Amino acid sequence: MIKYFKDIPIEEHHLFKSSSVHCVKELRYKRHLGKALEDLKELLRSRGVHAYKLRNTYHEELWWIVQNVSYCIKTRATYFSYDRSEKYYKGMKVSFTQLLKVLDLLEEEGLVDLYIGCSYAINFNYITVGEKGIKSRVKPTGILKIVEKYHNKGAPKIKLGGSIEIRKRDTKEPISMMDEGGVSLLQDLLDEYNKYLEGVIVTLDGEPLTVHQYNKIYTDNLEGGGRYYLNIGGSQNMPKELRCKLEIDGSGVAELDYSAMHPRVLYELAFKEDPQKVRKHLEEVCKTSAEDFDPYSDGNLLKLLPNRIKEFEDEFGYEPNTVRNFMKKALLVAMNSESPTKAKMSLAYAIRNDKAVWDENPKMAEFYGLDLVDLDKVIEYVKLLNEPISGSLFAGNSLYLQHIDASIMDKIVLYAMQVDKPILPMHDGVICKEEDLGYIKHIMELAWGEQLGGTSFCKIKREY
Repeated sequence: MIKYFKDIPIEEHHLFKSSSVHCVKELRYKRHLGKALEDLKELLRSRGVHAYKLRNTYHEELWWIVQNVSYCIKTRATYFSYDRSEKYYKGMKVSFTQLLKVLDLLEEEGLVDLYIGCSYAINFNYITVGEKGIKSRVKPTGILKIVEKYHNKGAPKIKLGGSIEIRKRDTKEPISMMDEGGVSLLQDLLDEYNKYLEGVIVTLDGEPLTVHQYNKIYTDNLEGGGRYYLNIGGSQNMPKELRCKLEIDGSGVAELDYSAMHPRVLYELAFKEDPQKVRKHLEEVCKTSAEDFDPYSDGNLLKLLPNRIKEFEDEFGYEPNTVRNFMKKALLVAMNSESPTKAKMSLAYAIRNDKAVWDENPKMAEFYGLDLVDLDKVIEYVKLLNEPISGSLFAGNSLYLQHIDASIMDKIVLYAMQVDKPILPMHDGVICKEEDLGYIKHIMELAWGEQLGGTSFCKIKREY
């Protein structure tokens, strides 16, 4: 069977991503898989494929496919993705032209299904690349039984896991870790966690997802970033509408997030340094306490378009959360930007992009119905509302804050493994079994307090 992604309903595309593993690029000749290769060749020979082609012309490509089917079995993947771009195969033993012929042959013989084209998803909106798009997918069908007979003998030799990566901020190119102390300890933790996750079964609507395996990615050095990113598996990029349907080892899931994590991290650090100053600001300016403080709530200077708001409410039955969404964006931009000028440009760009979807997909808009905004006043207003942390605004603190949230996540991972409670990191929160909800919340509070020296501003909410 051959399908094209442009013909597959949009809501189904995430299932392909979460159930896929990217192909193993280089051939690794393994004796146990050699027997699977010979069985496959014998089957094709019996169906009329010329022996010379099997022995010579298609040999490397058949090896590559058998190896990737074995990789699918090891990772519990339903599909493996591959590139339909000739430049990807430069310098490889596998020929791009021959690979496409072999895949077509296996599809004709009912041994694989092919899904052609590539889709990039943002909140259920897709740009679908055509037939030559990268990362098309193969679903092993008949070939699966051939490889399964020999897979178990060599499965332990197929290494999963992830890696510690340091990348340049501007080019994203990898940086040598030879001079970075502490890498081996971080890699040991990551290896232990990924090994633990090999035994954790994550399913969606009863169908198993690919084994979850993570990388940790830093920028410039080990003090920048360090978040967990999925190397294999797909829950991290799923929309919430699908994540809530996941099961871990047969149990329903819950997601716990640190509410407004980065602003609250900065307030926690400021409170530790001068609690009286922070407490006074909250009482006099924000009219609230640390416990009830919402750094995104106040947007008195914003104007909305009444007609737009009424149209939205009439169509969907509720008002858009425009004011809070914009104030959240403004504060996050202030924390991440290097100057007020760059912050204003970022906000202008965000507003323009948001308005582009108002008519076609209003539910996807964050600032629906927002009138023209005086961005100079917004910048000053954000500084006034957040005076205790104003020294951390417009200072390019994104990587510093990511490093803090990644360090907190390291502690959560360690504690959760100690008590055998599997979690799936989501940058500012985790997915866990619903039955473990209370214990994981306790771990998250503990990790926050150990990293920041207090929990006055730690607020954890359940997403679903």
